[in-house]
Amino acid sequence: MIAPRERPAGPSPGQPARRTRPDFVIGIPARDEEALIGSSIDSVLASAGALDGPGSVRLVVACDSCSDATPSIARAVARVDPRVEVIEGDWRSAGSCRAAAIRHALRDAGCAASLSDVWVATTDADTVVPAGWLASHAAHWSHGDHAVAGVVDLLEEHDAVRAVFGRHYALGHDSHGHVHGANLGIRADAYLAVGGFPPVEVAEDHVLWHALRHAGYTCRSSVALRVATSARLAGRAVGGFADTLRELMGDRLDEQDTAATA
Repeated sequence: MIAPRERPAGPSPGQPARRTRPDFVIGIPARDEEALIGSSIDSVLASAGALDGPGSVRLVVACDSCSDATPSIARAVARVDPRVEVIEGDWRSAGSCRAAAIRHALRDAGCAASLSDVWVATTDADTVVPAGWLASHAAHWSHGDHAVAGVVDLLEEHDAVRAVFGRHYALGHDSHGHVHGANLGIRADAYLAVGGFPPVEVAEDHVLWHALRHAGYTCRSSVALRVATSARLAGRAVGGFADTLRELMGDRLDEQDTAATA
């Protein structure tokens, strides 16, 4: 078992004051998301702008086998905002694409700060984060957590999908049992210690989360940490969130298909 590194309780006399927030590295995997990637990037940057205290923010968009304008849209933002970088590849795997984004974002991060003072945050190209998203991640870092898993709301107002999703998406009072790459945060030293996102096509977020828990890191599940993600029923990754929604909608979709062909 890997022993988590504890944060000091406070500075010793003569030492610099404790940091008030971490440096952030943020990864967004994207595959043919030209309709949504701009909103996703803008929301992350707005969240970065709402942070208090000094600290860097580095956002990497990893464009995976794109055949549309996703890379050019992301690069247009990068040209005017030095916090944003774009990489392209042919990973064809959610896990490999996420890992590439974070690996690129973490490059040289240790030069400016200890990796325990760097926080990895991940979201998706079809997801919009609220203004306080990164501040909430910073609070978990400050409290000594090594990782936090948030929850998702649905972005579009599809009443039927929302109703079915709400019935099946169980939340406790202040915790839950879900893990979403669209809303996940990990301290960089813990992330690297367990090998980061694995090169799998789906459920890379769950594999990483279980590895962190198995290694003894402090992992929180927060109901308060929320993002809004697409309610589409046809997604980019087989077995991903869109397929989960479609499976939940199964009976209703069969009824709609029957009515349409009647």
